[in-house]
Amino acid sequence: MLVRAWLRVLLGRGSRDEEVYRAAVRLGPTAMKLAQVVSTRPDLVPPSLSRRLESLQEDAPRFSFEEARKVVEQELGSPLDALFQVFPAEPTASASLSQVYFAALPDGSEVAVKVQRPGIERRIQRDVRILRYLARLVTLLRPSLRSLHLADAAAEFGRWTLQELDFRLEGQNADEIRRNFAAW
Repeated sequence: MLVRAWLRVLLGRGSRDEEVYRAAVRLGPTAMKLAQVVSTRPDLVPPSLSRRLESLQEDAPRFSFEEARKVVEQELGSPLDALFQVFPAEPTASASLSQVYFAALPDGSEVAVKVQRPGIERRIQRDVRILRYLARLVTLLRPSLRSLHLADAAAEFGRWTLQELDFRLEGQNADEIRRNFAAW
């Protein structure tokens, strides 16, 4: 996939920025997450590429409402219409790991519901194993890159990304921010 993208750019059939974006999307959530991280590093990629990859932070390709419904019902143990007064078919935002829906509880309270992509944890674990393998291979082929510790970086990226899937931690962080800024 990456070779095809590279060839399209060389043959003048696609722009570098768009081809890198498309490759990240086709490779899936782990590649999209990696692209998001890279987009925050203007020292690593040109500004135009950074801007294109930045869109994956809130406007990644969406997964279907039916998949989202299945995840919510499975996690919460009840049908969607029993859990929410309103649950829209379209997400408010979609990123590499999840989508967010603004919904209403049965009492009318408005909530944000963050739904993970189906099968995401297993997929990230597999992709990180591949990334670590590729990092070791690149280091063997190019010993001058050994000082970059690419396999360790891939492993850390995997740990960090898998930790992001624990929405309880995210909720605890939000609670702490709310407490810290309560006087504001």
